[in-house]
Amino acid sequence: MFGSTVPHHEHALNVSNERFAGLIDAAIEVISGTVPKSREDELRVWQEIRGGLKTLVEKAQYP
Repeated sequence: MFGSTVPHHEHALNVSNERFAGLIDAAIEVISGTVPKSREDELRVWQEIRGGLKTLVEKAQYP
Protein backbone atom coordinates (compact mmCIF):
# COMPACT_ATOMS: atom_id res chain seq x y z
CA MET A 1 0.00 0.00 0.00
CA PHE A 2 2.70 2.52 0.92
CA GLY A 3 4.66 1.63 -2.19
CA SER A 4 2.23 3.57 -4.36
CA THR A 5 0.34 5.76 -1.86
CA VAL A 6 3.35 7.77 -0.73
CA PRO A 7 4.65 8.50 -4.26
CA HIS A 8 1.13 9.39 -5.40
CA HIS A 9 0.80 11.93 -2.60
CA GLU A 10 4.24 13.29 -3.38
CA HIS A 11 3.70 13.72 -7.13
CA ALA A 12 -0.02 14.40 -7.45
CA LEU A 13 -0.65 16.30 -4.23
CA ASN A 14 2.80 17.77 -3.50
CA VAL A 15 3.01 16.04 -0.09
CA SER A 16 6.65 15.14 0.55
CA ASN A 17 7.72 11.85 2.10
CA GLU A 18 8.79 13.79 5.18
CA ARG A 19 5.37 15.40 5.55
CA PHE A 20 3.62 12.05 4.94
CA ALA A 21 5.81 10.48 7.64
CA GLY A 22 5.01 13.41 9.92
CA LEU A 23 1.29 12.80 9.53
CA ILE A 24 1.74 9.16 10.50
CA ASP A 25 3.98 10.15 13.39
CA ALA A 26 1.41 12.66 14.64
CA ALA A 27 -1.35 10.05 14.52
CA ILE A 28 0.76 7.56 16.46
CA GLU A 29 1.66 10.26 18.98
CA VAL A 30 -2.03 10.96 19.63
CA ILE A 31 -2.95 7.28 19.88
CA SER A 32 0.00 6.31 22.08
CA GLY A 33 -0.72 9.35 24.25
CA THR A 34 -3.92 7.63 25.37
CA VAL A 35 -2.01 4.58 26.62
CA PRO A 36 -1.29 4.65 30.36
CA LYS A 37 2.42 4.96 31.21
CA SER A 38 2.09 1.75 33.22
CA ARG A 39 1.43 -0.15 29.96
CA GLU A 40 5.07 -0.18 28.88
CA ASP A 41 4.51 -3.23 26.66
CA GLU A 42 1.82 -1.46 24.64
CA LEU A 43 3.90 1.72 24.39
CA ARG A 44 6.80 -0.36 23.04
CA VAL A 45 4.52 -1.84 20.39
CA TRP A 46 3.53 1.65 19.24
CA GLN A 47 7.20 2.58 18.97
CA GLU A 48 7.81 -0.52 16.86
CA ILE A 49 4.87 0.38 14.63
CA ARG A 50 6.23 3.93 14.29
CA GLY A 51 9.65 2.62 13.25
CA GLY A 52 8.20 0.14 10.78
CA LEU A 53 5.95 2.69 9.12
CA LYS A 54 8.78 5.21 8.95
CA THR A 55 10.89 2.64 7.09
CA LEU A 56 8.03 1.86 4.68
CA VAL A 57 7.50 5.53 3.89
CA GLU A 58 11.23 6.09 3.33
CA LYS A 59 11.40 3.15 0.90
CA ALA A 60 8.18 3.96 -0.96
CA GLN A 61 8.59 4.88 -4.60
CA TYR A 62 6.98 4.19 -7.92
CA PRO A 63 8.18 0.92 -9.49
